[in-house]
Amino acid sequence: MNWLVFVIGIIAGWIIEWVVDLLFWRKRQQKWIAAESEYRTQLVDFKTELDYQKAEAARVGAVEADLASAEAEREALRRQLAAAEAERDRLGAQLPSVEALRRQLAAAEAERDRLGAQLAKVDKDRKTLAGVAAMAPAAAGAALVAMSRGEQVDLDQISQEAGDDLTMIEGIGPKIQELLYQNGIHSYADLADCDVELLRAILTGGGAAFRMADPSSWPRQARLAAAKDWVRLQALKEELTGGVKRPAPEQAPPPDDLTMIEGVGPKIQELLNQNGIHTYAELADCDVERLRTLLAGGGAAFRMADPSSWPRQARLAAAHDWVRLQTLNEQLTGGVRRPAEPAPEDDLTMIEGIGPKIAASLKAHGIRTFAQLAHTDVERLQAILAEGGPAFKLAAPAVESWPEQARLAADGAWDQLHALKDTLKAGRGDAG
Repeated sequence: MNWLVFVIGIIAGWIIEWVVDLLFWRKRQQKWIAAESEYRTQLVDFKTELDYQKAEAARVGAVEADLASAEAEREALRRQLAAAEAERDRLGAQLPSVEALRRQLAAAEAERDRLGAQLAKVDKDRKTLAGVAAMAPAAAGAALVAMSRGEQVDLDQISQEAGDDLTMIEGIGPKIQELLYQNGIHSYADLADCDVELLRAILTGGGAAFRMADPSSWPRQARLAAAKDWVRLQALKEELTGGVKRPAPEQAPPPDDLTMIEGVGPKIQELLNQNGIHTYAELADCDVERLRTLLAGGGAAFRMADPSSWPRQARLAAAHDWVRLQTLNEQLTGGVRRPAEPAPEDDLTMIEGIGPKIAASLKAHGIRTFAQLAHTDVERLQAILAEGGPAFKLAAPAVESWPEQARLAADGAWDQLHALKDTLKAGRGDAG
């Protein structure tokens, strides 16, 4: 019975609590939740506003810093302005003294110009007086006496009365002018009217010191001076030396083909031209050591060349001795004589018209075999014979058959060679 009451009591208490919760506590809880949500929203708004206020505070701080910097700059500019105004006041105070100095400078420059003009006049008077003294010593003496007394003297008039300054003529110095004055030639007009032979006679009469002068251009110069045509006179004088027209400058000789020299190629020729060697004669006059120095200065590509034979070859080329130059070239390789080696030789006396002496001469010129003789042109053979002297002149007409005979001998065609020799007489075709 008690248990039932207990259970019923528990159930009744739970129902009462549920009813109370439903009627009172649930509504309050919903209000609290709504209030909490509103508080949270306000809190977020407050936080956002706080961040904005902090950003504004930072911006205001930056503006305040910029303002402080601008204020400091304004203060610095104010101090500079004050210094500039002080400097302006100082310079303004000095301006009167500067203006005074400027006036003094202008006065000094004017005084300098005045003294310069006086100096120029004194120099002109000195030269004029010297000319008067040379032309008319008595007049010059009188002028000096008058000037020493402070009297005004017209030196130009005295000079005109005494004569002209003939030293303006190219080739006439003070001594020659004095000699001309002594012979009655005092003015440009007098000199312009003089015959050149008369002037030569006056110079000869003056002594050995005057005989070297050439008066051929003096009358022409004097005519220009008398007409006061100073421009044309100056142009004429620039063409003269000692009164004589300078000879036209010699033209440089045309360059030679230096590659004709064994061992000289286009590049070496260019290097030689750059160092002033353009002709065979210039190369012939060069010392071998100088040539080696030029090659060494040209770089590694030129240092292997050997110029020891170049001057000798150039002498032959300058003399147009092409036969001996060709003979010498055949003995060289790269401008250097080839080392001696036993060269094959044929008996050149097998050729009709060639005796022992001619054979020796041919071998001295490098023609030692039938093959070499067969490839030698007739002009060179004739030149070799001409070099040998009168003793070889008789054989000169016979050389035309030598290359053909040598070709047969080189080919071993002895029967044909003997048949050809039977038609020849001393190497020439036998007309009989």
